[in-house]
Amino acid sequence: MVRNVESSVDDVYEWLLKKGVSQKISQIFRELLAEHGLKQHISDATHRLGHTLDVLITREDSSILKGIPFVADPGICDNNGNRSGDPLAIRTLLRLSKAPRERRTVIFRKIHDINIDNFRKDLDFSSVTYKEASVEKLIIHYNRVLTATIDVHAPLKSKEIVIRPNTPWFTDDLYSAKRDRRKAERLMRRTNLAVHKDIFNQKCMQVTKLIQHCKSQFYINKIQEIGSDSKQLFKLTNNLMGNTNLSVLLEHDSEIDLASKFGEFFIGKIQKIRENLCSLTKSPTREVVLRADIKFDGIPLEAFEPMSIAEVCDIIGDAPTKSCKLDPIPTNVLKQCSESILPIITEIINKSFSEASVPLDFKKAIVRPLIKRQGLDKDEFKNYRPVSNLPFLSKVLEKAVASRLEKYLNDYQLHDNVQSAYRSSHSTETALLRLHHDITS
Repeated sequence: MVRNVESSVDDVYEWLLKKGVSQKISQIFRELLAEHGLKQHISDATHRLGHTLDVLITREDSSILKGIPFVADPGICDNNGNRSGDPLAIRTLLRLSKAPRERRTVIFRKIHDINIDNFRKDLDFSSVTYKEASVEKLIIHYNRVLTATIDVHAPLKSKEIVIRPNTPWFTDDLYSAKRDRRKAERLMRRTNLAVHKDIFNQKCMQVTKLIQHCKSQFYINKIQEIGSDSKQLFKLTNNLMGNTNLSVLLEHDSEIDLASKFGEFFIGKIQKIRENLCSLTKSPTREVVLRADIKFDGIPLEAFEPMSIAEVCDIIGDAPTKSCKLDPIPTNVLKQCSESILPIITEIINKSFSEASVPLDFKKAIVRPLIKRQGLDKDEFKNYRPVSNLPFLSKVLEKAVASRLEKYLNDYQLHDNVQSAYRSSHSTETALLRLHHDITS
């Protein structure tokens, strides 16, 4: 048997040589089979001249073949009706099975089952005196109360789910049509009648047309809902075209070790930037380039004015409903219970103002490394940039500080006249209008 296999492979090599392929390439092909543990199963001739030009190659330890491969006449005829037995066909039975679906264990809370009225009643922040507590103590109390309350109303649960394709366009009508098609298929296989085969083909055509209709109608409605939101439209178009940015990471054996290496790299990068900045500022030859054109006669900004509950409420209401894993409760629940939580949030912000410090919990973030550009070497740390997901309350504090700074800059007219970035009612359009006016006037 081994001898026949070797001779059949030699026939392939002989055919390659006749086609002008060098002996070196033929030898590489022979060595590849042996090097990778491959086996050629066809020993009979598949060509009218007695050569084996069609081969069937599998791995030596593969169990995909259910039967012994054999050479047979495929029964193909030419235009004149003459049987064409060159080349012959290779027939065998294959042991194929549907790949098992991926399963994953997820941890979740049933947030939608929370009764908001009962949740508000159970919130109790009275055990801490706001005036005497520091900002760090208030943060600890805030997290403890919210975590304990949500654990009662929506405790953590684990569940094993099956990862299925995302088909948001799937409808009940399509489900019924596919069920009818499956019934027709079973009937056709059982009776093997031509009439039942025709019925099955009709059901298949109906399902295919219905799938196309459901898809097109779903995306038509989706585009109409998006309206003039170019960001969402661009995202939907990328999804339709299959241009999804898959997250890539370095090859690793341990996720913990990889996270530690990324952390060390990003921290080292920040330290280098700080060292370079310090060396520049301490340089004796450095000249001060930026100087004030007009002497400032206003009141120096030495402390921020405390925030009111109404101001904090506006900041929370305008903020995107995005959550972080470090948040004690989801942002959508926090917004619904804002009346009960606003006093302690306002006190946390004002304590941060008065102590001139940012709480340690606000400096923590979920850092995700993203490749800077597709095509870069994924095994180089320098090709990744860190994207931080901060706690929601940390972003609220940032907005509060920004509002106080903006108010101070506007009150004393400290904004540059030609500045368009990071200013309310200013954008690239205003910059272009200013430039056009300067050129034409």
